[in-house]
Amino acid sequence: LTLAFNTIGWEPQNILFNTIDAIIGDPAVADAFGANTGAGAKAYLLDTTVDASGLLTVSAEAAAQLTSDIANTSDSTASAWLGASGVSFGAVIGLNKTSSAAEASISWSVAYVAAKTISAAGGVTVSAIDGAGLTATVDLTADSDTSNDSPFSNSDSKGFAGAVVLNDLRGGAKAYIDDTTLSASAGAVTITASAEQILKAHLESAASSSGGSKFGSGTSRAASGLIATNTVLGGAEAYITNSTVGTSTDSIGGAVTVTASNTAKLNAELVNAVTSGDEAMALTLAFNTIGWEPQNMLFNTVD
Repeated sequence: LTLAFNTIGWEPQNILFNTIDAIIGDPAVADAFGANTGAGAKAYLLDTTVDASGLLTVSAEAAAQLTSDIANTSDSTASAWLGASGVSFGAVIGLNKTSSAAEASISWSVAYVAAKTISAAGGVTVSAIDGAGLTATVDLTADSDTSNDSPFSNSDSKGFAGAVVLNDLRGGAKAYIDDTTLSASAGAVTITASAEQILKAHLESAASSSGGSKFGSGTSRAASGLIATNTVLGGAEAYITNSTVGTSTDSIGGAVTVTASNTAKLNAELVNAVTSGDEAMALTLAFNTIGWEPQNMLFNTVD
C-alpha cells in the first residue's frame, strides 16, 4: 500500500484529511480550512509616485513545478505438491496539488489622497507570467502465479490492484494599472498577462493471475480499479482601470497595449489491464477538466 501526498502552495494537512481529499477527488477538506495559500510571485507599486527618465518595469514571474513518480509492485509466486494458493495485492492513493500565480500592478489604496502620478519617459511595462506545471506518474502492478505438481489439486490464484489519484493544478496571471495618471513621453505602455498551466498525468495498472487446476475446482481471479481526477484552474487578466493614460501636456510616445494570454493544457493517460485464466474484472473512472471547479467523485460520476 502506497500513500503519497505532494503539494506546492498548500498548507500541509494530516494523513487522514489528505486521504479523504484524494479518495473523493476534491480538495474539499483543504479548502474548508483555507489551506490554499499559494506559492506565486507578486511585484507592485502601491501608493508610490514615480518620475523616471527611462523605462519603468514592474514584473512578476512564477513557475512552480511538481513532479511525482510512484511505483508499486507486488508479486506472489506459490508452488506446492497439493493445494498451493497465492494472493497479490497492490494499492495506491495519491494526491498532487500545485497552487501558483503571478501578479504585477501599479495601484493606490483607498486611504491615499496625494497625487497618483506615474511618469516614465522611456515607457511603462507591467508584466505577469505564470508557468505552473504538474507531472504525475503512477505505475501499479500486482501479479499472482500459483502452481502445483498434482493435476487434481486446486491452485487458487488471486491478483488485485487499485489506485485513486487526484491531480490539482491551479495558476494564473494578472497585470494591471488602476487609478493612475500615466505619462510616457518617449515610450510605450504595455500591460501583459500570460498564463500557461500544464498538467501531465499517466496512471497505469496491471493485475494478473495464473493458477487454477487442470481437473480440480481451483480459481484464478484478477481485478483492477482505477479512479483518476485531473483538474486545471487558471486564467490571465490584463487591464487598465480608472486611469488617465497620457495628458494634455505629456502624451504617450508609443503604443498602448493591453494583452492577456491563457494556454492551459491537460494530457491524461490511463491504462487498466487485467489478465486471468478464469475471471477478470476492470473498472476505470476518469474525470479531466480545465476551468471547472473540482467536484467529488460521486457528482462527477453522475455527470
